[in-house]
Amino acid sequence: MGDSVHNQKRALTVLEGIVEMGTPQFQKSFATPSLVSSLKSTSMSFGTDNGVRRKLMLILLSWHRHFMRDPEMAHVSSLYGLCGGVDREPLASINRTNPSSAPENRRAIDLLHSHGLSSVEGTIEASDKECENLLNAMAAASKSSEPIMQNPDVKTHATLTLELQKEIVHFIHTVGDSFYLSALVLANDKIVDVLQRLQDVAAGMPVSMHPLGTNAPSKEELIVNASRRLSVPDVMPTPSNALLREVDHSLMVHSGFTSAAPSRPSAEPSEQADPNEIDMSAVERNSQQVQGSISGIKLYSI
Repeated sequence: MGDSVHNQKRALTVLEGIVEMGTPQFQKSFATPSLVSSLKSTSMSFGTDNGVRRKLMLILLSWHRHFMRDPEMAHVSSLYGLCGGVDREPLASINRTNPSSAPENRRAIDLLHSHGLSSVEGTIEASDKECENLLNAMAAASKSSEPIMQNPDVKTHATLTLELQKEIVHFIHTVGDSFYLSALVLANDKIVDVLQRLQDVAAGMPVSMHPLGTNAPSKEELIVNASRRLSVPDVMPTPSNALLREVDHSLMVHSGFTSAAPSRPSAEPSEQADPNEIDMSAVERNSQQVQGSISGIKLYSI
């Protein structure tokens, strides 16, 4: 086992080195389907050594930060989210303009505080209601000639939905009961769905009114598309554009929970974590086991 772990870490070191030293053309083409499948399998398998998983996720995080502004490297920068990466940075800090500071959005934060969220049930109920409110606001705004992201109700409900998602994700990270965990994942499904519909409508598509959480695009599609949009610089920073980028950031780092998380014990040992590092316990607890293989570089050594 130790030898296998050593070989896996060595393979990751080699992979990191050849990507770092490779030509731009190589960096654009190295993430083949078989490699991506193997990386996902390594990050999400319950049998992966924690040290191997941590090393892999730190490499993927470095690629995400290095390539996220390059549209041609969106498929590489999105690997962190595809492999279960968890955001540890406040969303507002990635935007030069904080949408929640706009006058028309301050009431969203006031509404959030008025909910008095202190339980899983209360958070799920508020989240489901707010998703429906956002969808209805989008439908009403689409009948107007003004851009949908200029509509105060849409902006307010979008901001509140994002704030509630933070509570949902927090509970997903910490709750031990499988019933509540399933309900929380379903609530996040609906949030991801309505946020993706908001992006679609902002891009000129009609509002889809089918039930939230149904007929949603694949996790991979959501993450890659959000990463690609974020990689394009915002040439005209406005509160509306900042809010859309916050939506994309949420889609990129939180869509992974749309796959059912595995059951977990109710009590788990706490670990000290570097605030600048990834939340490995969340990655491990909330990932599916995925089978994969790689040709050339073997991360699962025999």
